Amino acid sequence: MGAVAAQVTIGIPASRATTVRPAVQSVRRQTVDDIEVIVCGQGRNDAELREVVKSDAGEDDRVRYVHSVVTGCSAARNVILETSRAEFVAFLDDDCEAAPDWIEVLIDRFRRYPQVGLVGGAVVAPPRPKTLRPARCPNWMPEEVLYDPEIGFELPAMVPFIGANFAVRRLQVSALGGFDELLGAGGPFRGAEDSDYGFRVNDAEIAFATTPDAVVHHTYGYRVGFRSRLRSLAAYAMGSGALARKRALVDVEESDRWYASMQQLCLRDWSMLRPDRLVIARLRWHYFLKGFEGYGLHIEGAS
Repeated sequence: MGAVAAQVTIGIPASRATTVRPAVQSVRRQTVDDIEVIVCGQGRNDAELREVVKSDAGEDDRVRYVHSVVTGCSAARNVILETSRAEFVAFLDDDCEAAPDWIEVLIDRFRRYPQVGLVGGAVVAPPRPKTLRPARCPNWMPEEVLYDPEIGFELPAMVPFIGANFAVRRLQVSALGGFDELLGAGGPFRGAEDSDYGFRVNDAEIAFATTPDAVVHHTYGYRVGFRSRLRSLAAYAMGSGALARKRALVDVEESDRWYASMQQLCLRDWSMLRPDRLVIARLRWHYFLKGFEGYGLHIEGAS
């Protein structure tokens, strides 16, 4: 193939060499041709990731690999945003596979709504593994909605997209300054980078849309076993606590809602009076407070 002047950059933050190949293969099969694919690796397995991407791409010069010296999905997304020169940048996690018309649907929504700076899509869990152990896979099915402050339809209390499937109009969101590298998988506070970004889009009064028709499959997303579930819950709780503290700088009432929401989750677990749920409740609250207090210390140190 010849050199590509891409309309769309597809960015894949990558840390798992075992699952990134199907992700790359899925985006190479898109119904839209004018794309570039940037896989941004982080972590110590740079050489392995680079080799996997290189061997899979072959002669397809739309695919390239870059490496972030800072770990975390937020750092990787920032590298992708800085590297891209395309009009649109779409993000896919390295344990997901995109439906063939994924980019086509996202671009259709951007064209349909010229004021929109972000479009979020669906993340579909595969069938549950055949196991008696606890198994959970993050998934998301949004509604077909335009959130536009100009027409009085603002962001709901919970950001209606997740980081495994969304796209931005690059120049429209450039003033936001990228993703908070303290938040998100691989970062110090391990989660909530997508919610933080969505709130900041809304704070800037940038409209965005969601659609169930832009689909990615969370092929390798199952967390199997009680320990794996606890790690996932801890990451979510810590990220939520950090974001609650960060949002207190913008809206104290909003921060209080995050605090109350986590309390309700913990009380629900306590009320079941089961040993496993008691462990989960204590873990949620411990890591929420750890994130809340830790991000507060970061703010104080930066001021």
